[in-house]
Amino acid sequence: MTDLNLVLNINSLCDHRQDLDEQKKNRAELSSKLDDITLKVNEQRRESLDLSQTLKELNQRFNSLYENPQINSLKNDKSTEKTKIDDEARLFLHIPSLDLRQEECIGQGGFADIYCGTWISHDHCIAIKVIRIQNLTDDIRKEFLNEIAIMRSIRYDHILTVFGVCIEPGYNALVVEYMKLGSLFEVLQKKNPLLSWNNRWSIVLQITKGILIIYI
Repeated sequence: MTDLNLVLNINSLCDHRQDLDEQKKNRAELSSKLDDITLKVNEQRRESLDLSQTLKELNQRFNSLYENPQINSLKNDKSTEKTKIDDEARLFLHIPSLDLRQEECIGQGGFADIYCGTWISHDHCIAIKVIRIQNLTDDIRKEFLNEIAIMRSIRYDHILTVFGVCIEPGYNALVVEYMKLGSLFEVLQKKNPLLSWNNRWSIVLQITKGILIIYI
């Protein structure tokens, strides 16, 4: 009986020591995890402080930049440019390039290429005269716009109708009525059908009326 009790006591002692070892191990693991958590919290806190400081500096830089005389001058220039555009918009219709579908090239001039196309928002067949001068000087631009304004103000059967203009960086175009028979010069060059004298007199009369309307 005594030997049995001794064995039981030894086993109990071993179990107790094992429990103590496991507890120490668990405490060590828990302590290590707490250290990791504390480290991550501190890192996040530092990152938050750094972010706050960065935002503060950016805000200060933005305010400084916004109050910069050069920036204010640029804003004034943009305001002047907007006024200029508004003044031009009163002269004629601005048609954005996205509203134009440029198709087959039907002619070329000294400073422009002419395309058949579509005015998308109006579902209308048009001619698009694309100016080759990519960077218009102020003088050329002013003369160009004045001529367009004059042409657009005229509505007459024997004068080509100007619908509007597209002036964008790298793209300057005149949007006009599409003449399916081509220009008068092209019509006169055709040998078939041969124009009668009555038709010829009619053409001359129409040209004369058109010139009178433009220059009176």
